[in-house]
Amino acid sequence: MKKNGKSNGIEGLAVNGNLAIAAVPSPKKRGFADAVASVATTAPATKKANGMITLTPPTSYHVEGEEKPVNLRKLIDQFVEEKGKEKKAKAEKEYAETEILKWTREQQDAYAVKGNFQKSFKVLGEKETVTFVSSDKFSPIGEANIEGLKEVMGKKFEELIIQKTTVLIKEEVLTDESLQEELMELIGDNFSKFFTASVVSVPVEDFDQKIYTMGPKVAQVRQLVKQTKPALK
Repeated sequence: MKKNGKSNGIEGLAVNGNLAIAAVPSPKKRGFADAVASVATTAPATKKANGMITLTPPTSYHVEGEEKPVNLRKLIDQFVEEKGKEKKAKAEKEYAETEILKWTREQQDAYAVKGNFQKSFKVLGEKETVTFVSSDKFSPIGEANIEGLKEVMGKKFEELIIQKTTVLIKEEVLTDESLQEELMELIGDNFSKFFTASVVSVPVEDFDQKIYTMGPKVAQVRQLVKQTKPALK
């Protein structure tokens, strides 16, 4: 409503000749989210990366220490060619190794069953010779495999599988001199304060030979007890 040409901030509405007064709503109090939004800046648009620059090296480049200049472009071609050969050779080597190890392992098994266990063999090719070498090294047996192994091995489990305990000093003891001093003075009842221990099941020594006492179950045992892969030299 205006009075003397000025607004008093109140809006008036005539209803049936009477004047109804309507209050103007108070402005809503700004919340935290609004405050944050008011000072937030929009992240600038990410610039599109330019394409990778292609370099063209010279065909004649003098390398320090070399008497003659080198053709870098020819060397690039040679590098790519050799890289391809290397990749192909690696695949062929892995295939050959897999087949040789498979056959030689079968021969090792055959000799062992007859009572003539051997850790290594000379294996003849048409022109070359390789040496097959196995080791008496096995990974700790996973807890999930223990029950299955007991079922397969029966009474042999107690004879050929043992529990190996490893005790480790806590890492913080190695870096804290005060703990080191305390360790030297107080071991006894405070053992667990300094050490953690783990117990895992592992094969007995010479398990790689003793496994053949399992007879036809050798293959099943090998599925549950992982031996270090034999090597060809």
